[in-house]
Amino acid sequence: MANNEKAVLGIILVGIIVVGGYFGYDYFLNDDVVEVDDIVQVNYIAWIKDTDTVFAATIVNETDITKDTVLDDSHRYRPISITIGPGEASKGTIKVIEGLDEGLRGLKVGDIVEIEIPAEKGYQADPDEIIEIERTLDTFLKEQSTTRYQSYNRSATVTVSSYVEQYGVEPQVGDIVNMNLWSGTVTSVDESNVTITSNPTLGYIIDTLPWDMEVVEITDDSIKLEFLAEVDGIYQNAYGTIKVTEITDDEITFYQETLIDQIETIYGMADLIDIGDSFQLYINPEEGKMINSTDGYAVITNITDTTFDLDYNPLYVGEDIVYLVKVEKIIKAEN
Repeated sequence: MANNEKAVLGIILVGIIVVGGYFGYDYFLNDDVVEVDDIVQVNYIAWIKDTDTVFAATIVNETDITKDTVLDDSHRYRPISITIGPGEASKGTIKVIEGLDEGLRGLKVGDIVEIEIPAEKGYQADPDEIIEIERTLDTFLKEQSTTRYQSYNRSATVTVSSYVEQYGVEPQVGDIVNMNLWSGTVTSVDESNVTITSNPTLGYIIDTLPWDMEVVEITDDSIKLEFLAEVDGIYQNAYGTIKVTEITDDEITFYQETLIDQIETIYGMADLIDIGDSFQLYINPEEGKMINSTDGYAVITNITDTTFDLDYNPLYVGEDIVYLVKVEKIIKAEN
């Protein structure tokens, strides 16, 4: 072989060594690409295209992940394994949305790519996660009765972790703690729970609406409160003013004399509508407002004159999204 040919070959070999060291030899030695029925293991970061809001990632124990986070060796991962194509998922793998499935095809181990997924090939809304709400939230009679006395348990049980979070110390039997209205004594502690028994004072007045309450009886197990209303007394409640018309041994009867224009609800402001012997709360919901209810987070949508929807689907459902993926492993389908 001529000297020039040897020199050229040497340059080529050095180039292969350098490039191979940069990309990893497997990248050049393995020609496998992702195809239908293959299993592919990936790491990823996913975000909503319009807002750049990250909604999922295989990076673990980090809270500051953004779309610009690099999928490199500085993170800990929990990769997912995906069965590609329309067939059933192989054992230990999952199926993914159409746009991601299609975007992974043709990739090789080591590839890092952004896959843009239009809404129609992304996550679709679950109709069961959309609840219709009547805009007439409730109807109340103007004349109502309520109990004159109310009893409450003296003791309350909380978890040890909740106790430590609130009071900043480990619980010990006999500890005295603040329970807002009065003090409480820790009466029992086990591995999971703490029992606190309240220490109210007889005759203590609690300032509240529509009328004050007084501690009138204390037993080992309960506290009895009396609502301090007076006949013909005018009091403020959440909807306006009420007038007490009768008090018996057990009940207080009152009448809603005036109504304010609006009150605030978790859905938006609500109008108070006078309809004679009763009144209604008519909600003015805010389109797109996110609420936190007992069922979780939801977005207000589809407002009509009589109803609106609470959509409990995740925010990325129905949106254009982007996946930044890194292919870690390909297991070829058996022919």
